[in-house]
Amino acid sequence: MGGKDCGIGERGCETQSLVREDIESACLLFPISPYPKSSLFGHTSDPNYVLALTQAIYGFVPQAWCLMIPGVNFEFGESLSPVAKQGVETALQKIDELIQTIRKKLCMKLK
Repeated sequence: MGGKDCGIGERGCETQSLVREDIESACLLFPISPYPKSSLFGHTSDPNYVLALTQAIYGFVPQAWCLMIPGVNFEFGESLSPVAKQGVETALQKIDELIQTIRKKLCMKLK
């Protein structure tokens, strides 16, 4: 995805259990921007390409972020692994922090 690779899959497969601190540092939330040189193959693409496509079609690019959550087992199943569950909790906290930051910036602009 646009040059970002945190290697979660490799690390997760080797250890099968990540400690809480590793999960929190592995759960990444970062802004992304249009990158038209990304590729579109079949049913896959990346968020940077989708933003570039949005810009080409509508002439506007919304603010966008990529959220990466760690996982260790990608087989079909009925529930998330403990690592993924903790990753979801951490991700929700990061999303809440992002929303609070954006709200503060908007309020500052309105004053």
